[in-house]
Amino acid sequence: MRIRSIDTLKGLAIIAVVIIHTEPFIATASMKGDWYYLGQSLQQLSSFAVPFFFVAAGYFYSRGISKESILSRWLKYTSRLASLLLIWTIIDGIFWGPWLEQMIKAKSAAPLLWNLNALPSFAAKRPDLFFFRGTAVPLWFLVSLIAGISLLALCLKLSLRPPALLAIGFSAYALCLATSSYEATFLGFGLTLPLEQRGPLIAFSFLTVGHFFAAHNISTKHSAPFLATAVIMIFCESALLSHLSGLPFQERPYLFSSLPLAACAFLFATSHPNLGANSVLSALGSRSLGIYLIHTPVLGAVSLIRRAVVHPIWEIIFALLVISLSYGLVALLMRIPYIRKSVI
Repeated sequence: MRIRSIDTLKGLAIIAVVIIHTEPFIATASMKGDWYYLGQSLQQLSSFAVPFFFVAAGYFYSRGISKESILSRWLKYTSRLASLLLIWTIIDGIFWGPWLEQMIKAKSAAPLLWNLNALPSFAAKRPDLFFFRGTAVPLWFLVSLIAGISLLALCLKLSLRPPALLAIGFSAYALCLATSSYEATFLGFGLTLPLEQRGPLIAFSFLTVGHFFAAHNISTKHSAPFLATAVIMIFCESALLSHLSGLPFQERPYLFSSLPLAACAFLFATSHPNLGANSVLSALGSRSLGIYLIHTPVLGAVSLIRRAVVHPIWEIIFALLVISLSYGLVALLMRIPYIRKSVI
């Protein structure tokens, strides 16, 4: 049974993902001054999205374990993700970058064939990138989710309890931050590990939170104040790190506050199970995975018109355009047999 409030929060999260990648008030060089701070604030607020998706994934994955064995649940879940990863690695490889603009300039579909032919050489020259995120940066989510779920399944096979998993997850997360956002502080190790902010340990950390929620039926009437406090915390933490770096306020995707923010957002959803039922956000959330996967080639297609207008309102309209087109394409593809499985 679907939990509509989680769909609603997923709807907000997928809008946030598109905002992260369209970068309102940041991508356009002429947007400076107060627009810069508005853009950075939007990015920081949107940073809850992927952590929330991981928490939700950990929650629903763990709930399914009660109905089947750990091994069969893991095989079914990861094989599905692996097939999506393979399909979208090829699609994103073909429809790479500003592909529509390239086709218009070439007056043919030749650029798409060039992109396809370049896939093997890209994999050979940069196997680290190819096997970590395929042919598009957002695909790191699938790679890390597969690895994170595998780690979670291993821990469950070892009969580790939810509190122990939370402790391991937090330790893994602290290690990631010590080699990324906090690398230059007294908490850092003085080195930066590759893929420190997008990888299996990040995924595993948030998956353990979702597993904890699945094991404990938690709800509270104070979820809204908790969520508001977590939002304030992440802005304060980001501002502090920016100050320590001698920089103006700058968004950071993963901070210590990201864990409580994602947890409080999920707690807010579970405490209000009917929130947003039959709303636009709930509809977006129910198709969030498809929108997440398809928005990259959509963004590449409409990148040409991004530069056509320089206006603050256009910055928001452009992000909404990408979301709307992505949703429409997902709805269309879901009607086509065999293809629909690539977007759900």
